[in-house]
Amino acid sequence: MPPHPTFFCRREVYQKYGGFNPQFGIAGDFELMLRFIGCHKIRIGYIPEVLAMMRNGGRANTLPGMLRGQQEIRQAFKINGLPYPLQIAVRRPMIRIQQMGLGHRRQHDQVSPVR
Repeated sequence: MPPHPTFFCRREVYQKYGGFNPQFGIAGDFELMLRFIGCHKIRIGYIPEVLAMMRNGGRANTLPGMLRGQQEIRQAFKINGLPYPLQIAVRRPMIRIQQMGLGHRRQHDQVSPVR
């Protein structure tokens, strides 16, 4: 799944296949891209450059948010008529926990103390 801050598509794709589903509070971006790419097979391309940098945080990076996000992702596969891959059920939570950092922060996320 492409990172959502750098997912761009033409207006016609939204007009043809719909926008964000308000049923999803955490995994709305996942469901949208799953529908566009997985169901409707829109063509995608890859730009091998950093287009956005984000800090960790938000509702999806808390334990309750991760659990709810996993439930919503499972629901996204179901409503789009796609099989729910075991890899997503197992690997994605592990990646999310790593992203939370377990106390480790990437260099660009560190804040220098004021002197």
